[in-house]
Amino acid sequence: MNRQIILIAFYFTIFTGLNLPVFSQKTDLKKLQKRIEGVYPQDIESSFQLVKIGLADAILYGDSLESTFFLDVAGEIYRIRGNYDSALFCLNNSLSLKANWTDLKDYSLTHNDLAKTYVNMGKYESAAFHFIEALKLMERSGNKLGQSFYLNNLGIVYDLQQNYLKSIEYYEKSLSLKKELGDTNAIAAVNINLGILYYNLGEFEASINALETSIRLYSDHPKRDKLARAYCNILLSYLANENLTKATIIREEIEKIYPEIVEEKLKIRALSAMARYDLKAGEIELALKSANKALDMAESIDAKANIKDIHLLKSDVFQAQNKLDSALLSLQIAMTYKDSLIDEKSIASVAEMESKYQNEKNKRIIKEQEIAQLKAKKKYENELQEKRENLLYLILVLVIAAGFLVVLLLRYRSKQKKYQMLMVQNALIDKRNKDLSRINEVVKTEIDGLKLSLDEKNKILENVVIKGTQKELSPELISLSKREMEVLCNLSLGYSDEELAESLHVSKSTVKTHLRRIYNKLLVKGRAEAIVVAHKYGLIGKD
Repeated sequence: MNRQIILIAFYFTIFTGLNLPVFSQKTDLKKLQKRIEGVYPQDIESSFQLVKIGLADAILYGDSLESTFFLDVAGEIYRIRGNYDSALFCLNNSLSLKANWTDLKDYSLTHNDLAKTYVNMGKYESAAFHFIEALKLMERSGNKLGQSFYLNNLGIVYDLQQNYLKSIEYYEKSLSLKKELGDTNAIAAVNINLGILYYNLGEFEASINALETSIRLYSDHPKRDKLARAYCNILLSYLANENLTKATIIREEIEKIYPEIVEEKLKIRALSAMARYDLKAGEIELALKSANKALDMAESIDAKANIKDIHLLKSDVFQAQNKLDSALLSLQIAMTYKDSLIDEKSIASVAEMESKYQNEKNKRIIKEQEIAQLKAKKKYENELQEKRENLLYLILVLVIAAGFLVVLLLRYRSKQKKYQMLMVQNALIDKRNKDLSRINEVVKTEIDGLKLSLDEKNKILENVVIKGTQKELSPELISLSKREMEVLCNLSLGYSDEELAESLHVSKSTVKTHLRRIYNKLLVKGRAEAIVVAHKYGLIGKD
């Protein structure tokens, strides 16, 4: 068990009667937390008893992680009860245990509770410090909802110091973020604060509009404290605006929900607001009774701001009763509290702190922008390089594909050409065979008609075949033109390309063209195979 946990245990043992058992079965702290969350803040007393049990077990087993939850709740309960020293003890210890906390939202909530305690004590400099620390944590985590919450709270600090322009600035910043997030409860909270601010500035219509918005948004909220706060403020605005009809309705609503109000300071404010209405309505004794009850409650928790307001209220009540000495005394007491709550040093200190925060924030924003620009530049360069590589790859693929297609096309054309030549040659061979058959039929008919002897018939047939052979070309030569046949005849004598050109009176390139066509038609690969075909069919000589 670390030293800090021991000190916390000592404090609670001495000041709260917390008993640490020597032996006990360890409580399921998670389940206990849920039980506390189920009753807090509606049932403060039950909550506090559960907190003491949980804190005792957390301390006994040295569980600093769980201790912070119970310390935070204990601190809030002490604040609500007006026991500010105990509240500060619990919350400051919780804050120190969270020194290296990764849950920035939870970390910020402890700063927030400390700030609220200092506000209740009238120590606005300390309150502003903790609200700003909480705001920094929310900016680090990028939590816009948390940022809006603490901007709103800083607006409250400036409002309490009567620095209304700064207060409006922070309220507007908070409201802008909350509208962006669509958080109706948060929007309602800011409108309550704006309503109070406009009331302090004497702009009662603006105050009523803001507070009516918050009442509409809070109408079904389970925590009645929020609605009660809006009711208290709008009642004062209606009274200031001389709208006694609506003020009467609101006073009745406050009286209905008063038993459900949990926070002590809000109960004091509700009593004060109803007393103000009673004074306006001419119910002087009822107003004084509510004011005295509120004052007793405020003094029991040392709520200085509330004490100041109630003494001002009593001064007005005494004036209505024509008790001028009592009225003057109450006014003097109120002025004393006013001087203690607001002083130039405190205002300057908060302003300086806010200036430092803004300076740090601006530096951080500039640094973040520089980092973002570098990241964007690097990302752009990477994307550009990737696009270049993809383009080169695409071009390479297209070139390979184009080359492959050209090769396929050339091979296809070559095959088609050979196929067409074979078809032509086969057609010519068929024609020759048909012609020979026809000649044979004619000869046979003639022979049969002449009734020649067998020897004579054979002799005639022999002559016909020889003549037919002389008239018809071979299958290989049948597709050649007259000029190509002439070139092949000369080629069979062994002439070179130059000699062929000279013999035929043409250019060498023309000779090459004729030779290429001859090779293709004869289905040979070159000069040697072509000459073999020429000799086969006795093509020797130029004619």
